[in-house]
Amino acid sequence: MGYKERKVCCLKQETIFSQKNLYAVLLKAPDPAFYYFSGIEFGQSEGSILILKKKEKPAILSSSLEKGNISSNKKVRGIQYDSKEDIKKKLSRELQGKRIGLNSNWISKRTIDSLKKIVKEKKWIGAEEEIGTVRSIKSDKEIRLISKAVGETEKILDKIPKILKKGMTEKELATELHCRALKAGAQGLSFPTIVASGKRGKTPHHITSDKKIEKGFLLVDFGIRMNNYCSDLSRTFYVGKASKKDKMLYQGVFETKTEAEKLMIGGTRCGEIFEKADTSLKQKTGHCLVHGLGHGLGIEVHDFPNGFLKDCKEIIMNNMVFTMEPAAYGRFGGIRIEDDLAIKNKKAKALSQAPRELVEISR
Repeated sequence: MGYKERKVCCLKQETIFSQKNLYAVLLKAPDPAFYYFSGIEFGQSEGSILILKKKEKPAILSSSLEKGNISSNKKVRGIQYDSKEDIKKKLSRELQGKRIGLNSNWISKRTIDSLKKIVKEKKWIGAEEEIGTVRSIKSDKEIRLISKAVGETEKILDKIPKILKKGMTEKELATELHCRALKAGAQGLSFPTIVASGKRGKTPHHITSDKKIEKGFLLVDFGIRMNNYCSDLSRTFYVGKASKKDKMLYQGVFETKTEAEKLMIGGTRCGEIFEKADTSLKQKTGHCLVHGLGHGLGIEVHDFPNGFLKDCKEIIMNNMVFTMEPAAYGRFGGIRIEDDLAIKNKKAKALSQAPRELVEISR
């Protein structure tokens, strides 16, 4: 991590402390914020505790089983414990101040009760809103990492017309995409891949099945995790020859996406963009938005900020990263077109670009 990135990270932590006058913030894996502030590979070191303090290197309290994983991470200071008594001793030493912040969204009441017994006379304060605000604004390095994951995802999706074979099932296609992601260096998937063929695509969160891919619309929602950061892209193809009506439906969804992206200007309320996109989609396709227009993207696939929902009061700011995914669903199946974007200089910068025209796949 370079000097500039370290400075940004420290400033982000200082924001959390200053807003609630905290001495320290305690985060426990698998809280995504644990991985965000520590740099530990996502999903590892479950049960370990990250301690953030003002102007100090983050410390991780973990068992000896994690020694190799923690000691190799130069961003943190490792503290090993050997017993319950040792945990008490070392937590008491690290948490000298009175006010300790927690992410109440990820730490159970049982754990909080245990902490109160282990480290007495502390005031435990929920800091989840402040953590979310900090994570909403990505550093330049974070945007580069997200962009890399998005780029690899797009390369894989672009190959679907060649990958798809006659008689292939939805699960077989999803498995092939997963294998290609791992070969490209991904840690894994951001979420279970959705492959929805024909009428099955009318269910937005269709569970990928053992059924063969049939003629008609083919919706694929796919994302990978690389260097701890996620991508999330949706592409809609057509297996066989698409009718003029099919092509017009796709075009209507694509145009809605393009118009919404142009509205992503710094200072704009996210709910306002949702409302305008919903109106646009109705006019172009006759369909309403049945789910969010998009969401924040980062170390989680549904990251901060919450994104484009009806009545959402969140304001677009520089260095936020979003997905943009207008969709239409009906008896024909589903058409969802999703790209990822970063806000730079108060405008949306595309990290990916779905095909403007409906891609037909002949087999």
